[in-house]
Amino acid sequence: MSYPKEIILKTPHLYAEGLSLSKIRDFIWQHEGYYLYDSVILYWVRKYAHLLKDFERNLKPEIKGRVHMDEVVFEGEEEENL
Repeated sequence: MSYPKEIILKTPHLYAEGLSLSKIRDFIWQHEGYYLYDSVILYWVRKYAHLLKDFERNLKPEIKGRVHMDEVVFEGEEEENL
């Protein structure tokens, strides 16, 4: 059976996001209506993972404006108040 390219492209992306094979299978079944075997998903991930890796390597974040730190940094002596 052949699948639409959108389905094939979603599976490596979902896998890279951290979803397990069974969660990817359930997601595609619920949202797209295609039942995929885990072996098919794993085949696509192995086949197309290098494309995703190359894309992410060349991806540069666009930062506009100010960048704020999440943590507060104090310079000077360190005190432990426990």
